[in-house]
Amino acid sequence: MKEEPLLSLDHVSMHFFNQDGVLPVLDDISVQLQQGEISAMLGPSGCGKSTILNILSGLLKPTGGTIERKGSIGYMFQRDHLLDWRTIYENVLLGLEIQKQKKSERHLQKVERLLRTYDLWEFRNRYPRELSGGMRQRAALIRTLAVDPDILLLDEPFSALDSQTRLMVSEDIYAIIRQEQKSALLVTHDISEAISFADTIYILSHRPARLRTVYQVQLTTQAPRTPLKSRNAPEFQQYFNAIWEEMMQDADDN
Repeated sequence: MKEEPLLSLDHVSMHFFNQDGVLPVLDDISVQLQQGEISAMLGPSGCGKSTILNILSGLLKPTGGTIERKGSIGYMFQRDHLLDWRTIYENVLLGLEIQKQKKSERHLQKVERLLRTYDLWEFRNRYPRELSGGMRQRAALIRTLAVDPDILLLDEPFSALDSQTRLMVSEDIYAIIRQEQKSALLVTHDISEAISFADTIYILSHRPARLRTVYQVQLTTQAPRTPLKSRNAPEFQQYFNAIWEEMMQDADDN
């Protein structure tokens, strides 16, 4: 028997109201995230990808359809949102403070383990301005992991980085997600990033977003798979070409 998904949207629609009337954003979207899976969501800018994350996290209530969550949510935004006046250690503890979780010895030991494991312990008393962009993103992810979420929602977490740093950080974040055995949904507009990172890719149309296609990514790589190894897989270009053609067809249709 197939396991029930940790997270699912079932025929979800969403519209907003503005001065011109009703603005339809999502139309009949169904998405699932299984235990231990990394999924990605691709679509043109403004199609409603971030709206889907906001619905999944509970920040927005959809106009129609149903949502099921089996576990807690951790949300990692496009920018790290580290507070400049707090040290890295104090920033990492912020999620526990916001959720009013007691900073018990168990929580503090977890934070220390994460900082040590992912090479930020010696920088714990530094301030965000003293760290590179990649280190700041690692700190932001550790802050999210400190509250021990079951599911990670990643809203274009690499897009503010230059291309070289972006590749390095995606390797780091992917390794952390796998080592911490988390399930994740990545929103991105980068086809290569989606293929290299995800087990499943959902392709969305222009707004109002509809689900065009779902790709199950199967790549031939040396274990363990990483984003960089994935980019060198023989199947990588085939996926890229297929997704590119589909997204360009969607652009032509509009």
